Amino acid sequence: MENIIVEKTKIVSVTYELKVSDKKDDQNEKLMETATYSNPLEFPFGVNLLLPEFEKALEGKKVGDSFETKISPENGYGYFNNQMLINIPKSTFEVDGKVDPNILQIGNSLPMQADNGQVINAIVKEIKNTEVLMDFNHPLAGKHLHFTGEIIQIREATEEEKEKMKQINI
Repeated sequence: MENIIVEKTKIVSVTYELKVSDKKDDQNEKLMETATYSNPLEFPFGVNLLLPEFEKALEGKKVGDSFETKISPENGYGYFNNQMLINIPKSTFEVDGKVDPNILQIGNSLPMQADNGQVINAIVKEIKNTEVLMDFNHPLAGKHLHFTGEIIQIREATEEEKEKMKQINI
């Protein structure tokens, strides 16, 4: 059991800290999120659910191994795209003819439905008289990502997990 390594279709649990910055090797990184021993990130490895560069930093490691990786915007969530700032008619946010001011607030992330039916979260950037400026960029677009962490568990997938992985197209 102690020889098990991080590889495709294993279920991996990790702790990590994610720090972000606007520039490569910026000393002023901001802590964005953490996964702890009591609340680790658990995921099926190698099924394209996470950033490829993140997974590359874990591949072949064993329980107790630490990892560190820095991911540039082009290998992370892309660069900020001004074309992803879109004005939406304010009436889109009405329920029974009214806009809920608790929901429509600058900085709130709201689920929006694309033409193809896909749900995409967007952030309210500006509220105008008849329109709302929504930002459809990933919240980490344009950011340099710095992950540090530790592998805390690696296990075989259950039959149910293997079925779910097949559905994801592994």
